[in-house]
Amino acid sequence: MGAGYSCPHLYIYKTIVRQLLFMRYLLLGLLFSVFLYACNKDQQKQLLEQAQKIVDDNPERALAILDSIYSPTDMGKNAYMRYIVTKMQAKFKTYQNISQDTLILQAADYFDDKNNSEWSALAHFYASSLYYERNDQNRELT
Repeated sequence: MGAGYSCPHLYIYKTIVRQLLFMRYLLLGLLFSVFLYACNKDQQKQLLEQAQKIVDDNPERALAILDSIYSPTDMGKNAYMRYIVTKMQAKFKTYQNISQDTLILQAADYFDDKNNSEWSALAHFYASSLYYERNDQNRELT
């Protein structure tokens, strides 16, 4: 029994109240974390859409926006594949080295499987550019 308690029921009552308060704060913290995660996910998708809108005219800014997205894999498969293509597009337009950006191949396969001709064409163009940068002439036109 706790020191300073003359009645054992009072000690048990206070212990239960402490445990309930702890569980309440734990639950509130968990709900807050889920809320922040959902808001962050939406914000990441908005940043991706913003980068997609400006990548042709301002690829440097688009690349900066894309680089600000924390954990792009958490946006969902479709958004992540669009992220890969858009980032490759921004890097290509800013004359950066793309020879190691092999995720574009996954994006091309993904958009092929989804029958999304617009994104598939972009992904294949940049996949071909990847092969060109790597001097792999046998695979340039995939």
